[in-house]
Amino acid sequence: MNEEILKNVYELAQKKYYKYSQTHNSNGTMKLSLEELRSYNEEIKNDELFKYLNSLSYDDNIMIISAMYIGRDYSEEEFAKEEKLFDRMLKDMKCRFPTKEFVIKQIYQKVPLHKYLEKSFQLYSIKL
Repeated sequence: MNEEILKNVYELAQKKYYKYSQTHNSNGTMKLSLEELRSYNEEIKNDELFKYLNSLSYDDNIMIISAMYIGRDYSEEEFAKEEKLFDRMLKDMKCRFPTKEFVIKQIYQKVPLHKYLEKSFQLYSIKL
């Protein structure tokens, strides 16, 4: 697990979440006009998180999505019971997400990504 990459993604995801909260209602619907929506879709391509994920390798993105799902889906009790969870998750994610583009799309659309990573950091005793 590359802590530096995960921490970089965490920081960029926090920024993205702030932008997201500016453009979405609490129920997840967008508060943008059609013209603003077109502009928003263009902004995604220039988003720091999106660019960063694209600069990384497929394997790095698989590592990120594995940490993300562990943080989202596992309690401390479940985590403690799972031996070699991260290795199993890496293998599973490679089967589920065969291309880098698909992995990036899955990571990028998760809200709140930074909260999932924060939970994963807690489980693995990674300090922010």
